[in-house]
Amino acid sequence: MEVPRFNIPRDRVIVLSSGAQDHLSLNEVISGLFRHINGEWGQVNDSDRMMNDYNLSRRGTLMSAYVSDDGTRYWVLTEAGHERTVVLLPAEYGTDNADERKGYILHGRGRRTDPV
Repeated sequence: MEVPRFNIPRDRVIVLSSGAQDHLSLNEVISGLFRHINGEWGQVNDSDRMMNDYNLSRRGTLMSAYVSDDGTRYWVLTEAGHERTVVLLPAEYGTDNADERKGYILHGRGRRTDPV
């Protein structure tokens, strides 16, 4: 069993964007999250990989990129401070689709049991 390179405490938020809800299976989301916390950054370039490794101990932003079984590209982003992690499609980056008010909170503060 791999030892996680960082953890997501119970009081931190994990958000599943609306696009991720529509295009990814729960198994793909969970797989991406486990790979992300284990420091398996997926399909990122060498510069992003080095930045992730640097940011681990500094609680900086972490970014992973994966491809689902049907070829859908998706990202797992942990924001600086590690207060919030978002699973989203690349096209949703910078939109409010990854916001807690529109996405589905999987874990942490304000968790809802039903998608928005």
